[in-house]
Amino acid sequence: MARTGFLATAAAVAWLGLAVATLAAPVRIGLIPSHPGEYADGLLAGAQQAAKGLGGESEATVSLFLPATADAAGQGEALMKAVSVGCSGVILSSPGTEARGAAFLGKIEGAYRGGCPGIVIDAPLSSPYIAAFVGTGFYQAGQETGAFIGKRIGGAGGILIVGDAKASLGVTQFVKGLVEGFRLYPDAIPVTSGDLAQTLPSVPPSEVAPTLKRLGGRVAALCIADPDAWPEVARILAGMAFGPTSPRPAILVYGNRKDTLDALRSGTIDAVTADCPYLVGYYAMRSAVDAARGKPVAAQRNVATKIITADKLADPKVAEFLDPSTSSTAPANDRPAKPVFLEQ
Repeated sequence: MARTGFLATAAAVAWLGLAVATLAAPVRIGLIPSHPGEYADGLLAGAQQAAKGLGGESEATVSLFLPATADAAGQGEALMKAVSVGCSGVILSSPGTEARGAAFLGKIEGAYRGGCPGIVIDAPLSSPYIAAFVGTGFYQAGQETGAFIGKRIGGAGGILIVGDAKASLGVTQFVKGLVEGFRLYPDAIPVTSGDLAQTLPSVPPSEVAPTLKRLGGRVAALCIADPDAWPEVARILAGMAFGPTSPRPAILVYGNRKDTLDALRSGTIDAVTADCPYLVGYYAMRSAVDAARGKPVAAQRNVATKIITADKLADPKVAEFLDPSTSSTAPANDRPAKPVFLEQ
């Protein structure tokens, strides 16, 4: 009996030691954006800051894996590469709508079964193998932006939404939220490339000039839903002439990017719906590490956006939101989680 008790106690102590060692072992997290750019840079900076808060390299590290192609296939290959080199968690960023397909979802399952339980994504994608959604509440941000635009134009007029709604799952949900926000103002009507219509609209940058010329003053606002589309739209608008019969529309751009903030300062655009990739990266890293260690994580964490006009840029709190790396305190800016609207 004593011998059996001793063995049981020894086994329990050994198991406890193994569990503690597992919790203390370094965790490597892979960051996999759809393409390089300011958003990916912000995610990486936030994730690196979170790693420092966890104890630096003794606890967690983050490595960047850039896909060979800016699509779900490229991200899927990068995901498997991250797993093959020992990542037990990943942060998947800005996948396109093709990520809903069986091929990409199969890669996520394969990564999970291959020893990578800490899978976190910053866009609304449903899979039992994803530990958490940590990102902008795109639909809610769209609703708030739609209501802001409707009020800005006095509740009436056409609103041209620019950007590929299929560019990413986030853009898709943001556009849907925009249309819902417009409903507060029945005479604020989304514009399609054909005519004024209450549908789910979204036109590429190449349609901006033809649509504005055709509809003239009936387009009261221009909303750039995909931040990657703004540079091309800016070039198009710079070559257009506005006047009494074709006034310049109010312009709002989604995204916290240097070129959009510069345009806001110069008066080229009227407002920015700013996201905060730094905060997304920070919280995503913490969730990925916890999930990789087998700890419970919240299934959803929405990071706030802010609608910013030029007069607010000098506000220290706004400046800190746009670049939390300048803050002396730990990041703490998120919005209460609301349901993520998933497309089946």
